Amino acid sequence: MFKGSWRVGLCVLAAAALFGCAEDDGGGAKIISSGAFDTPVSAGAPAPAGPGEAYEFTFTAEDGDKLTLATMFVFSNDLFYGPDGGGIDLFDSAGAAVTGDVTAQIFLWDAGTEVNQMPDGSGSNQANMQAAPNTGPDENGVVGLVADSGDGFTYPALTDTIRVTLAYAAGTFTATIDNLTGTDLTPISPGVYAVFTGMNPLFKDGKADRGEGLEALAEDGDPSTLAANLAL
Repeated sequence: MFKGSWRVGLCVLAAAALFGCAEDDGGGAKIISSGAFDTPVSAGAPAPAGPGEAYEFTFTAEDGDKLTLATMFVFSNDLFYGPDGGGIDLFDSAGAAVTGDVTAQIFLWDAGTEVNQMPDGSGSNQANMQAAPNTGPDENGVVGLVADSGDGFTYPALTDTIRVTLAYAAGTFTATIDNLTGTDLTPISPGVYAVFTGMNPLFKDGKADRGEGLEALAEDGDPSTLAANLAL
């Protein structure tokens, strides 16, 4: 299904760290823990999560901690799903763990690193079509919401493509990322997550990609470099 650019993203990935620090970039995030997810629930090997499939990962957190994540919208050139720079609060004002559907805090982002083509998997520089990773023309843009990109393309409603939910038991959170698309729409890729405090652990809206691995995730579905940098 996927050509050479995808093979890199299908390696077994695992990264976790305590008390690393992400680049400041106007906010300053302290990474409490981080990791990568690459194998859909009930699958036996790393793979994209197709329609009706899901990724899951678990983590611990304390009151005041927040969650971020990133997973590629595969039938694109450099688009990914994730929260904004403030992340998702993991505890409410009363100190209770946040659970349930948090998809309202997930957005479709353009990494600004590669020129967009029709978001249907037909583009010659998209991950499922290109013969090698990072082969499309550089855009030299900034990270921003797809809605603000002005590329002229139409994208599926986020609530029709992805759902992110949180569960909490015995001091541990479980995050589930469901692919809600039909058979003619996009898979989502292996990705990364981080528990953090502060702001902007992966990127800052309106600023260029930091060169820490978000480009490889957003263009090729390969989270390994970004996961490794989060773990530093």
